[in-house]
Amino acid sequence: MEDMSFVKKTALVRSDLTGTYRSKLPSEARGIDYEAIGLMLEAIELQPTPRQKLDTLLDVRSEIMKRASEAGMNRMGADELLPILVMSLIWSPLISPSRDLAEMSSVVDDVNDDGEAQYMYSCFGAAVEFIVHELDPHML
Repeated sequence: MEDMSFVKKTALVRSDLTGTYRSKLPSEARGIDYEAIGLMLEAIELQPTPRQKLDTLLDVRSEIMKRASEAGMNRMGADELLPILVMSLIWSPLISPSRDLAEMSSVVDDVNDDGEAQYMYSCFGAAVEFIVHELDPHML
């Protein structure tokens, strides 16, 4: 049910995106190619194991950090990361992010990387939840 809402909302926003939401992003974030990052997110669903899904999510995080730095963003906390993730998810062809989150939850605590996997997993989950439960495409 959540994934169906996700797919419907992202499709609606993509079809009627006039730049209103993008204009609400920090000015530096407007230069980021959300569609390219969204395509990277698609690889999560293509991975056969939860650990490979999580590794792909961490690769996406690295790409976001690189592109944000190139766009002049010198700070990347959750306040900056979440809008970028939301926009990237809107442009992604993901179909079942809730299922992917459930699968990754089985391994996220086993990763020994100073909390980076848990942080990115939590941010990804928050972005999906925002789209499913809070995003009103008609308000954009």
